[in-house]
Amino acid sequence: MFYYTAFGFSIASEIYFPELFKRKRSKAIDVHIQIGLTPRFIDNGTTPNPELWITPDEYLIHFKDVAYYYAQNGNRIIVELYKNAVPNTMRMYLLCNAMAAIIHQRKLIPLHASGIIINDGVALIAGHSGAGKSTTIKALTKKGHKIFTDDVCVLKLKEEKVFAIPSYPMMKLWENSFDLLALGNKNKTHKLWGNADKYGVFFHEEFVSEWQPVIKIFKIEKAESSAEVTITKLKGIESFITIGENAYRSQYVEPMKLNSLHFKIVNSLLKQCEVFKITRPASGDSVNEVVKIIQQNV
Repeated sequence: MFYYTAFGFSIASEIYFPELFKRKRSKAIDVHIQIGLTPRFIDNGTTPNPELWITPDEYLIHFKDVAYYYAQNGNRIIVELYKNAVPNTMRMYLLCNAMAAIIHQRKLIPLHASGIIINDGVALIAGHSGAGKSTTIKALTKKGHKIFTDDVCVLKLKEEKVFAIPSYPMMKLWENSFDLLALGNKNKTHKLWGNADKYGVFFHEEFVSEWQPVIKIFKIEKAESSAEVTITKLKGIESFITIGENAYRSQYVEPMKLNSLHFKIVNSLLKQCEVFKITRPASGDSVNEVVKIIQQNV
């Protein structure tokens, strides 16, 4: 059995995860990950697609030639592997999908955002896949900023204040980011999945698992019409929509009956932090300009 901390949970797993932060064996386990047999469907489950079933307490997803993943009651994931499943791909699908289901089952909201530690909290950098979150975070660390999380964090409301909880100590970088940031090929050893040119870069020694209050949010967007990097402060409904659109696995919210919780957390978040939109050109290298604008506004 392997023991880890991820997404704020203590995890006991029958599967080895080099991506996760190791912890000592503990009797207090939040989530168990097991290898075993899973259902083939869930009665009365919502089916957003033919390979996915969701209820408030159960979740089943199937990836051909990889695995079935069954998450239940916010405390258990069962993985039924295909014989020739690629280990890296199998683990990534679990962390990106089944674990997102566990987060929702535990009445928490994951956000598609990376983050750096600033002052007495965190600045989150949100954006859809390919927007440049991870590349920007890595560039910020080269400028001396301390990384908090990459790609996903968990939002938790406590005493009317929203805290961010980090996911796990691995950055996900596209191959071209290694050239942009002069990282060198020696770091391109942990390919994430399939034929995608995306790699994991670990930061276990710098990982901080403590919750942090959210102070700023920067949403990065690409725009074909943009010739330079610009920043706009968002207010009111525009800021609410921006955060809502960056909820991670937002298609899980309605079938898990979490709409009111989602609204409450986003609304509380807007009361305590500023939200900015950074628009950058869709092509070319603008990471240094993005980093400069973030540094000027944290």
